[in-house]
Amino acid sequence: MKQTLTIIIIIIATLTAKADIIDSLATYNDTTENRIVPAYVNTICPNVPLKMWRHVCVTGKGAEIRAFSPWKGPATSVVEYANVANLYREAFGDNVQIWLMPLPTAAAFYSPVNNPNTKEEYSAINAIFQHAAPDVHCVDVHTILAQHVDEYIYLRTDHHWAPLGAYYAAKRFAALAKVPFRDINDTTSYEKRVIHKFCGTMYSFSGNINVKNNPDEFTYWLPIDVDYHADFVDYTYKGPHNVTGEKPYKPNTYFREYPDGSPMAYCTFMGGDAHLTSVKTATKNGRRVLFVKDSFGNALPGYLFYSFEELHVVDCRYFNRNLVDYVAEHNITDIVICNNMHFVSAPKILNALRVYLTQYKK
Repeated sequence: MKQTLTIIIIIIATLTAKADIIDSLATYNDTTENRIVPAYVNTICPNVPLKMWRHVCVTGKGAEIRAFSPWKGPATSVVEYANVANLYREAFGDNVQIWLMPLPTAAAFYSPVNNPNTKEEYSAINAIFQHAAPDVHCVDVHTILAQHVDEYIYLRTDHHWAPLGAYYAAKRFAALAKVPFRDINDTTSYEKRVIHKFCGTMYSFSGNINVKNNPDEFTYWLPIDVDYHADFVDYTYKGPHNVTGEKPYKPNTYFREYPDGSPMAYCTFMGGDAHLTSVKTATKNGRRVLFVKDSFGNALPGYLFYSFEELHVVDCRYFNRNLVDYVAEHNITDIVICNNMHFVSAPKILNALRVYLTQYKK
């Protein structure tokens, strides 16, 4: 009897501790939205030498080398992104929360001071938030990432952020959305994996051999304490982004595996962009989120399997259904519009986001 009682006490204590971890992380930082992004000054590598290679900024050397595309701006060119979010707010009514999450690029944090090739991204994000309707929720990722610039939040040899950067963004979103969240350092919740010697797109973009010779460590985390099932719809095309139809459904896994040295490491998440993805989890809280994203957004949903009952992922270049119908059919409660700063100011992307609301209407 005494042994049984001891075991019960241990189990209760373990469950209570785990619940405390989840509850405390759900309120990461503050649940108040921030619509004023503070100015950012590069203090981590302000005077690092910079050279332009095929319109790519290359800084540092050896293991510290970093290649990134400059962001040209100007801030006023992004206002239409806020207008798209406002349009979504009108289209979906009060039953669906609209979240606007512009995603900074590496240039926002690692560009040397007074680099004439790139503009400040924080001022552009401010312009977006200032023009967003009051009932569009603004997710300030820039301020959160600025607190972690000395960590591996952006890849050095690829144009994407690192999975750790996406984790911090997902953590902030979970706090604002007031849903549970698990820390990646909780080893009962996540398994850490590493793809060694990953050289991404910036070598081919820049042609700088030193970028190739100093690859990244691609570190990501698998959720291991929640049951989930992922479904994928693949597309047929005519041209790079012209979707002409859907292929027969083929089941697959959300997280794909790639060997060390593979240039495909960032495709770990869903196998890439060209899918319509839906994930059903064992998290039963009635919250169903849909991400309208580019490739930066691929790394976000995997940190939210403990947070939402369902997660749906639509790429801003590949979608051949009507988004209003899709949201109604799947009882979506939250829509996250999340694009990197290069896409935020791209007319073709903005037009696609608008067209999704009206195309193929039933």
